[in-house]
Amino acid sequence: MPSLIVHGHEDPCIHWSQGQRAHELIEGSEFWLVEGLGHDFPDWFVPCLADRLRAFLNSDLRD
Repeated sequence: MPSLIVHGHEDPCIHWSQGQRAHELIEGSEFWLVEGLGHDFPDWFVPCLADRLRAFLNSDLRD
């Protein structure tokens, strides 16, 4: 199942390597490690996330 795994490089709760591991285990997944992002989605990140989700969903619909 195509999946987009988003993980903050600075996440104090769950190390980013766990997101990478999920990516390794989910065939067809995409892993996006975001520099400067912690465990929450701050205001500056929302437009970036929306753009990335739009691109991911559009590419999935074309495949």
